[in-house]
Amino acid sequence: NFEARNIMREMKVGDRAFFYHSSCKVPGIVGTVKITREAEPDKTAYEDPNHAGYDPKSTKEKCRWDAVQVQLETIYPTILTLKELKVLALTHESLSEMTVLKRKRLSVTRITAKEWEMVEELIDQKANGED
Repeated sequence: NFEARNIMREMKVGDRAFFYHSSCKVPGIVGTVKITREAEPDKTAYEDPNHAGYDPKSTKEKCRWDAVQVQLETIYPTILTLKELKVLALTHESLSEMTVLKRKRLSVTRITAKEWEMVEELIDQKANGED
């Protein structure tokens, strides 16, 4: 997805991100990561035709896809599911504009500081049995 690629191109070393599982039965936020290398061409797009990320239109000289390198920071004790985020957005205005709630097929999105704080607070509450 070119939109996700472009967002990754904006990421800087030291930026933090939520780790979001999207290609699974129960999508949601499962932890945090830190960006350790900025976007550069994704070798899987052109090196191995058998790789799921292979793109026949990509070459080493003109790769259409990028990847960032991340380091795991936190694994949350519980997942904050997409379904829960949707419900919580109805009563928490700071979540109502989250891109992941509006663009279901886009798992790399921008997030505001307010959204970050609210997600962290909700994870803490859920982990402490305060749903």
